[in-house]
Amino acid sequence: KQKTFRDLHRIVEYMKPLKDIKRPEGENFFAKLRRFSYDVIHSKRFGKTIVIIIMMNCAFLASQHADQSDEWFNTLNMVDFLFVMVYLCEVAIKLLGTGFIGFSKSSWNIFEATLVSMSMLTLFPEKESFRLQAGRPFRFLRIFRIVRYVNSLKKILNRIAVTLPSLIQIIMLQMIFIIIYSGIATQVFADVKYGLHMNRKVNFETFTNSFLILFHSMTGEGWRMVMNDLKLSAPDCTEDYNGQT
Repeated sequence: KQKTFRDLHRIVEYMKPLKDIKRPEGENFFAKLRRFSYDVIHSKRFGKTIVIIIMMNCAFLASQHADQSDEWFNTLNMVDFLFVMVYLCEVAIKLLGTGFIGFSKSSWNIFEATLVSMSMLTLFPEKESFRLQAGRPFRFLRIFRIVRYVNSLKKILNRIAVTLPSLIQIIMLQMIFIIIYSGIATQVFADVKYGLHMNRKVNFETFTNSFLILFHSMTGEGWRMVMNDLKLSAPDCTEDYNGQT
């Protein structure tokens, strides 16, 4: 019960009241346009339409493959341009409907505006160019925009944000253990001969190498090969660093 109370208290501390943005008023053309934009962004169809567009964008991103033809590469560039224009219109509608102050109060709006801006700077890249490599993270991050319109995903994201401090503490504790055992491994296994997996790059001769090996082994990848190479005893252990490989 105490743990449940603590978790609920942490969630309450994380929650913040949302500032309501009033519907624009006025009878001139600009006010009517803002009011129309406000009604559009607060309609359920708008959110569903954006989700469908994001899923279509994901499908085209997943259609990229190795050794694709120049025609398909150019087609993807054109399709990406169309999606960016749609996202730009979305940002413009939200900015017009909520105003600059209301638009800037939402972290999601700032995130989406940043993605659109950086995507526009990397449109129509050439193969193996810097613009192509620089634009990939922003094209990939568009997928996370779907979290804004799906309540179940939004709840999961909020729970992760609430438990993030605890996760950071657990990660720090694991780092402390790795640092301690890296120092021990450097003292104990520094002179072990190279084997099938241990070599000039993968060894315990320095603290940095020991830390990297233990961090890699913590994921469960390749730790058995390291263990088998370390199952040595004298005279199979190297006595010094000279003349032994």
